[in-house]
Amino acid sequence: MSFGLDMPALYDAEPEGDELVLDIESMSGDEQFYLYLIYYLADDGRYDFYAELTDDEGLNEIMSDEEEDEEE
Repeated sequence: MSFGLDMPALYDAEPEGDELVLDIESMSGDEQFYLYLIYYLADDGRYDFYAELTDDEGLNEIMSDEEEDEEE
């Protein structure tokens, strides 16, 4: 909370993995950012995580990359 981010509890998180996008408002309130988070269960039983803080343009790029991957 000291950085203005209220991270929700993920009690309903998918055990196999999932992706999340959390809205993050800048401290000044004039910019919108997103925390993109993806996690999945690796073969060794541990979870691998990737997170990226991005803006609207970056989030659109991430989502368009995912759509291209799903098509292949």
